[in-house]
Amino acid sequence: MKPLKYIGRIILFLVVFFAGLLVFAPWDELGMLAFEEIRAIAAKQGYYLTCMAIRREGLFPPRYVLLEMDTEGPMTKVTFEEATVRVEPLRSVLSGKAAFRMEFTNASVRYIPNSNFSMTHGEMQVEANAANVTLKNIMVDGDLKMNGGMKLGLRDRTIIESDAVMTVPPELNMILSMPMMGRFVESVSPGEWRIRANAAQ
Repeated sequence: MKPLKYIGRIILFLVVFFAGLLVFAPWDELGMLAFEEIRAIAAKQGYYLTCMAIRREGLFPPRYVLLEMDTEGPMTKVTFEEATVRVEPLRSVLSGKAAFRMEFTNASVRYIPNSNFSMTHGEMQVEANAANVTLKNIMVDGDLKMNGGMKLGLRDRTIIESDAVMTVPPELNMILSMPMMGRFVESVSPGEWRIRANAAQ
């Protein structure tokens, strides 16, 4: 009977531990800390993130809603009216990376030469560590449409893997048609482009 007694104690300990984790873990502070860490990593790559407000919804796994988030880089500025990040603890453990699902609605994109287009909805699965970010099951709708996936190298700023394809508005299509852009994209059909792997090399 002793083995059953010990197993019962272990189960009781696990139940109490995870119940305490759900109730007492500082999820709001952890969310803010994670956002600040992402901001620091993005800034090293030349991209700057700001957010009007962040709120947490749900207990476990938590999800975070980011309102009026801007991402500004050397040539573009993307403004998300609302983005939701759904933390995926099990996938994080299995992959050994921070894993989450991101969804957004009503994003506007401004790019050189001061042109604009919008995206009505988008979602993707993300896995990230200090070396790279993997984007899976990308689905974006709006003036720009995209699907597929990419693996991005953070240290050397390369697209390591890509099967992402996008359909773009006419103004952006003209820019992508320039010979210098051939390093980054290749034409699939009129207005449709495949993002190349090793694009920065």
